[in-house]
Amino acid sequence: MDRVSRSRPPAASSSALGKRSRDTTDHQVLKPPKHPRLVGPSSESKAAAPSTQHTGASATVSIGATLGRFTRQLGQGASGIVVEAKRKRRVVAIKLFAKGDEAAKNERKMLQRLRENDGEKQGKCIRLLDYFRHDGVDCIVMPCCPISLSRFLTENGGMPFPMSHIQSVARQLLAATSFLQTLTMIHTNIKPDNILLCNDAYQTFVYKRQHQRRVLYSTEIRLADFGSSAVEKDTRTKLVTTCYYRAPEVILGRRWSYAIDVWSVYYVSGLFIHLYVTIYLLEGDPTPNRPVVVIWAVTLVLEISIFTVNVIRLTDRHQVLRNIVPGVWTIAYGPDTWDYVDISINAFRLIVLLFLLGVHTLIAYSRSNVREKSNDDDSETAQSDETMPLLGATDGPANGSANGTTKRPSRDSTESSANGSSSSSETLVDGTTPGASPAEETAFYRPRKLPHKTWWEYLTSYSLFFPYLWPRDSARLKRVVVVCFLILIVQRIVNFLVPNQIGHITDAFEAGTGMPWVEILIFIFYKVL
Repeated sequence: MDRVSRSRPPAASSSALGKRSRDTTDHQVLKPPKHPRLVGPSSESKAAAPSTQHTGASATVSIGATLGRFTRQLGQGASGIVVEAKRKRRVVAIKLFAKGDEAAKNERKMLQRLRENDGEKQGKCIRLLDYFRHDGVDCIVMPCCPISLSRFLTENGGMPFPMSHIQSVARQLLAATSFLQTLTMIHTNIKPDNILLCNDAYQTFVYKRQHQRRVLYSTEIRLADFGSSAVEKDTRTKLVTTCYYRAPEVILGRRWSYAIDVWSVYYVSGLFIHLYVTIYLLEGDPTPNRPVVVIWAVTLVLEISIFTVNVIRLTDRHQVLRNIVPGVWTIAYGPDTWDYVDISINAFRLIVLLFLLGVHTLIAYSRSNVREKSNDDDSETAQSDETMPLLGATDGPANGSANGTTKRPSRDSTESSANGSSSSSETLVDGTTPGASPAEETAFYRPRKLPHKTWWEYLTSYSLFFPYLWPRDSARLKRVVVVCFLILIVQRIVNFLVPNQIGHITDAFEAGTGMPWVEILIFIFYKVL
């Protein structure tokens, strides 16, 4: 498993980037704040005022030395851009809006409301640090969150988050929406692009032995972008939320409430769950395992419920949506052609699920039978190995029986059995077997006491292995063996001479007779050997 970690400078909270004037009214335009000469990302660049250009409803800013230092661009949306600013040791994020954008006033008002009611910082929402206007551009200062959830997922190559991280993000999003509900606020635009990570440090692992996967150290998030937020009493039927995360009431043009935030959280969490399950199914073990079968079983139960409810609803009096935009509904009695098509599709899905579960049940049953048969064969083999005699019997069955009985006759033919009785080969006290040849008696004789041997006898006993080491039929291999033996001896001698030569070099340095080139060359020669 490979692991690589990296981290960017952590976001440092700051109440302001420096001494600057604050606006007291929304229509007051302040002078640019006075700062000392600053240096931008390039050492040759000079301090400059913010360079903003307006394209439609968005604003762009040049990265350079201004209002501290704009080090990099963090993101861009429909109403403005977010840049990372750094001055001295303070790192913050500044959101710059286009001139005259109403989203700036709305976001400032919402962030001020959050700051007043979230003293313990438990709301999981971005905080307002400062607000100012420069050259007609509204600027909101916030803590720097280096990356969004969507961007991290893109840079990670679409690899899924761990299940614990998905649960943590979903839990924090629910806490944020619950906190907004207590303030009667509706975010209206919850999506992965507006979910910011407080720390983008990660570890890199090899996922499924195929892909590099980044795993975050911390899953702390902040909900951002309150430009389109609203208070519940001010809700209207206007179109809000990015199209992929819109609730049904928003699509149908009906009056919406804070429930659309819950729908967006469900959609975001479902996106990551779907990604996790899809990657797991595609790159996991192709053989259906228990988690896959559990998913199929749960899906089958849900599909049966949906199919039953649809059949009951369509066979009775029910409403049919004729046009989505105006919201035209008509009353129908009984199913029509499209209803039959819908029922047929549901029935086909039920058949597919039943087929998958049936095939997996048959495979599991056949594997279970094969496994049981293999276990039985192994047990029979082990049992036969245990009951097989170690020595050949001449006048009786095998030594012992299946239940482990033995018989060891002594001089007075006394028998001792363990768990039953059986006949076995007779063995004399001295370890020999009646009727056995002298060679067999010598080969399987176990002495009662260890024999007393001298060192010379002990060393000469290793001559038993010499026929296996000496190539008797090949002269070339004999020369190779002799050379290897000589090399081994020389190696042992060199291992002694190397530290000894180091001692000679040390003595020469202590004598102060100059550079001991001879001793050094000899040492190098020994090291080459």
